[in-house]
Amino acid sequence: MKPKIIAVIGILGSVVGVVLSFYSAIPMLILALVLCFVIVLGFLWGGHRSRQFWIPTHVNTDEDSLGRVFRIEGREFSAQTLPFRLEFSIHSRNLHLLLAIALIASGAIFAILTGKISIFRMVDPDSELYWLYYIICYLMFILLLPTCEWLLECALIRSPVLTLANVQSDGKLIRYDFRGPRGGYHGGTALNFGGPQRDSLKVVLCNPANPDANKLSSGMLFHRIRWSETSIPNTG
Repeated sequence: MKPKIIAVIGILGSVVGVVLSFYSAIPMLILALVLCFVIVLGFLWGGHRSRQFWIPTHVNTDEDSLGRVFRIEGREFSAQTLPFRLEFSIHSRNLHLLLAIALIASGAIFAILTGKISIFRMVDPDSELYWLYYIICYLMFILLLPTCEWLLECALIRSPVLTLANVQSDGKLIRYDFRGPRGGYHGGTALNFGGPQRDSLKVVLCNPANPDANKLSSGMLFHRIRWSETSIPNTG
C-alpha cells in the first residue's frame, strides 16, 4: 500500500475516532447491532440444533500398532477392538451466555431508539455520562470475542470435515495436530473448555476448503461432542 494512502487512512481514522469520542452513542449502537446480528445469524445457521455424525477409523496392521491402546473422547480402545467407525453427536451449550449478551445489546439498542440515549447528543468527556457510555462500549467490544466464537463454531458444524486429532494436554492448554482432507498436516493450540481428560485422540472439525479453520472438541465454547447413543459400549 502506498504511503499516501496509509496517511489518508490514518488521518480519516483519527477524525472518526475523535468524532465518535464525543458522540459515544454511535459506536454503542454499532456494537449492539453487530452483536445481535452475529448471534441471530448463528441460530439461523442451526447452531443450536443437535446433530449426528460418524468418523471412519483406519488402523495399521503392523505389530506395534496392534498393541497400542487409544483413548478417544473418554473411551479406551485397543487396535483390535476399535470399530470401523466412531459415532458421535454434537449439542449446544452455554446458550445462557448468548442470551445475556443479546439482552445487553438489545437494551442498548432500545435505549437509543426510544430516546433514553440521544445518538446525536455530544457528550462532555469530563462528565460521568461519558464514562458510562465508554464502559458500555468497552463491555460490548469485549463481548464480541465470545460472540464471534459462536459464529465460527456454527459455521464449522454446517458442513464440516470431521476427523481425529492427536492431542497433548498441558492443563488448560491443548496442543493438537491432524491430517486434513487433502493430506496436509494442520493443528494448533486450544483452550480446554471441558471434556474428557487424558485422551490421546479427540474429534476435530475443520472447513473442507480451509482446514486451518478448525475447532477441537474440547476447545468449543458453545458446543459439546458426545458419544452417540447408538455407539458401542465402553470397552475401557
